[in-house]
Amino acid sequence: MTQQVKVGELSLNIPENYRLMTEDEVSRYYLGQTTGTAWIDEDANAVVRIDQSGREIPSEGLEALLQGYVAQYQRMAPGFVLGEVLINDTDNVGVITFKSNAPTRDLFNILSVIDVAGQEYDVLATCDFDDALASVKYWSEEFLHVLDDEDSQEAEEVAVPADVDAESAKPEALQGELPEAGEEQTS
Repeated sequence: MTQQVKVGELSLNIPENYRLMTEDEVSRYYLGQTTGTAWIDEDANAVVRIDQSGREIPSEGLEALLQGYVAQYQRMAPGFVLGEVLINDTDNVGVITFKSNAPTRDLFNILSVIDVAGQEYDVLATCDFDDALASVKYWSEEFLHVLDDEDSQEAEEVAVPADVDAESAKPEALQGELPEAGEEQTS
């Protein structure tokens, strides 16, 4: 069973056992960030967050945008191990799967960047690494339609160089947003 949620122009089906997180819970879970709307399945300790970024998809397209995100996560996510980078141009969806570490567990993450009328929406689904197969199956079948959708073109795997430079790989619209290592972030 699922529940339909809508953030801006993006509608998704998420499992009904997920509940909307309060702003305080979102801030604690995402270490002070309060952008986006998030739902949590407390039994599975899984979270899905939707962020309506307000940015237009850069002229370089989804591939360049995803390469920029990979570069950022390589710098920022402890224990980052890249899984796949996929793009489905038919549905205007790009997906990055990766492993990261939390203080008490390994995490499996699916970041979906969705182009809705030229606007960027980011959907980040996170769960225990041991639950990764079920998570991939659910999210790809329910709303991504990238990995197994018979009605759309096959997703194209995108090559991301292992030595990608975080700043130069970011699309022009994102350049300069993150502080360098060791700098304090100001808001």
